[in-house]
Amino acid sequence: MGLVACNYSNRNSEMPAALTEERINQLALESNYESVSAKVITGQCLQCHSAAGGNKGDLNLETYQNVRANLNQIMYRVLEAKDMPRGGLSGDDYALLEMWLSSGAPEKNTLTGPVSVLKGPFNWLAIKDQILKRNCLDCHSSVTPEAGLDLSDYDQFKNNYAKIFDRTFVKQDMPPEPYDGLNASEKQALLKWISQGFPK
Repeated sequence: MGLVACNYSNRNSEMPAALTEERINQLALESNYESVSAKVITGQCLQCHSAAGGNKGDLNLETYQNVRANLNQIMYRVLEAKDMPRGGLSGDDYALLEMWLSSGAPEKNTLTGPVSVLKGPFNWLAIKDQILKRNCLDCHSSVTPEAGLDLSDYDQFKNNYAKIFDRTFVKQDMPPEPYDGLNASEKQALLKWISQGFPK
């Protein structure tokens, strides 16, 4: 199962311009499946990934359950590889999708107040110091890290980011209690860093 090439003109997704705090909070209010489906999925994905489109790549994105089951692929192909959809996303659609994913891809809006945003630019040192140190490194560092995964090491993080995304964004069972888990701002910063190619 996988996302395959769609019949769009070949252009890259536009990276969103620097967003104002007002626009970030507007996107936060739109951070739900209904908005993402209406503004991104229906127009950009269903031409190929629907029953009418032939479920290309054996992938159907017509329901929330189907989209949620394929978040890892969507995150990789749209935000990192940037080869889906083939026509690319506008900066605003890209920002909405990124905000939705960073909020945990909720079906209904779960954000009730203003969103605090970590300030970039995001590089490995900033991600490690501002996010991983608080959420991950107590267990996933040192000579014998949990699950053999040392997240203080750049290469280990980069090579395992799909698993990390699955546990923190999709299953949301990492980090475990008593840790609070990544907040929306931390998730957004992490997605931004990954989408920019893991800059050191």
